Amino acid sequence: MPGGRVAYTGTGGALAMGMIVGVILPILVAYMILGGAVFAGQQMRGDAGQAISALGGLVGGVAILVLGLIGANKMIGFYWDNLTIEGKRCQYRGTVGGLVGAMIVPYILTALTLGIYTPWLFAKLKHFIYENVDVGGERLQFSGNPGDLLGLVVIYIVIVVVGAFLGGIPTILALPWIMNKFSEWEWNNSSISGRAFRYQSEFGDRLVNILVSGLLAGCTLYIGLPWSMVMQWDYEAKHIS
Repeated sequence: MPGGRVAYTGTGGALAMGMIVGVILPILVAYMILGGAVFAGQQMRGDAGQAISALGGLVGGVAILVLGLIGANKMIGFYWDNLTIEGKRCQYRGTVGGLVGAMIVPYILTALTLGIYTPWLFAKLKHFIYENVDVGGERLQFSGNPGDLLGLVVIYIVIVVVGAFLGGIPTILALPWIMNKFSEWEWNNSSISGRAFRYQSEFGDRLVNILVSGLLAGCTLYIGLPWSMVMQWDYEAKHIS
């Protein structure tokens, strides 16, 4: 098995705490404020009540969106700040504003194309992250061509549609395959100061990893999700040389 060049050192416990403090609790507070404003408006009569409900809904919706973006940026930071490449710790310095500016158009295009634009969205995200990750004074580079994944994405979308009529089984089985292909494309088109990476993983191994980590999350009512995510990140790192 390849490995050793990249290592993931994050823990499920640290990720769980980060998700609770940095993502879940702020969004819950925003939901409570939103609900309180709407409820207060409903208790009042006339235009004043309607105005309070509308304003509360607007402010709450914006707050939830902003907090969600902050949470997404924190999760990206957690992953990269716990990744070591060639013995050097990575440092993520991306901002929420930068993330929104880089990804808003690709996300809209992905939605409008029903997922067809996904490879370009993924490539844009990699470029943004690599521009904001420092590896002991060195920078990562990404040279992947999104068009190389277009056929895979179309096949997976077809599998998802067919799987909807077959109990979802084809979709579940195809997930490790598509994830492996994306990881392969990502890392085989990545380099650091001109030194290329190589990702090697068999479908069967990735299938076992996803099934085990999925069971860990599902059987604990998703309390174990942070540990499940760390299992997948650790697996990927160990298969990069």
